Amino acid sequence: AQEVDVSEISDSEIADRFDVAEGLDDLIESIRTSGQQLPALLRYRRGVGPRYEVVYGRRRIAACRALGIKVKAYIKEMDQREALVSQALENSARLERSFIEQAIFAIKLEEQGFTRAEIGDVLAVDKGTLSKLVGVAREVPDAVIYAIGAAHDAGRRPWLELRRLLKDDGAPGGNDLLTLVPETGTPTEKLTRLIAALQASEKRPAPSPAPQRRIAAGPVISKARGLRMTIEVADNAE
Repeated sequence: AQEVDVSEISDSEIADRFDVAEGLDDLIESIRTSGQQLPALLRYRRGVGPRYEVVYGRRRIAACRALGIKVKAYIKEMDQREALVSQALENSARLERSFIEQAIFAIKLEEQGFTRAEIGDVLAVDKGTLSKLVGVAREVPDAVIYAIGAAHDAGRRPWLELRRLLKDDGAPGGNDLLTLVPETGTPTEKLTRLIAALQASEKRPAPSPAPQRRIAAGPVISKARGLRMTIEVADNAE
């Protein structure tokens, strides 16, 4: 491992965590008192800008940046595909991604040309779970997902319920949906309250159309024969 100036490191194009600042204070204090125990992994970049790109260890780099010190890191020549596999395997072993972080990362891997089988291997999930991950990430708008956040303690059921609600014909979309996401609360609270709002809308019966009334402008003639009644209105009636 080498000591690398954090100004020489750019972030990964494909991140598998929403917010590296979550719990960062504890890591900063740990590195301040005991030093950096685990090196990060970097790969060489091409072109202008920072010399390296992070493969894994974003939080370690962020902590060292906050402390104003260099970061310990391994540096390796890697292409994008190798970097993504290393990132996924390392973080799957060390970090507990939330369901929605896993879902977004699965989509990004798919967009990079990974097969479903390869994605399942690097994320350590079975075919059924991967299908649910991809379905949620594709059918819940990105703006809504990031407005909610990682929701680490939510599990997958609330996200699957949100996906189901958004597939309803009467579900709001665009800005109407985004405005339903609460601005305050934890990510899990935001998710729960959004689902409750959509469920309430789903159960509310649609208003009955107002009965049409026709007002006769001319004379009305009624004729009765047994149980049958005929009503005749003049031609100028509306």
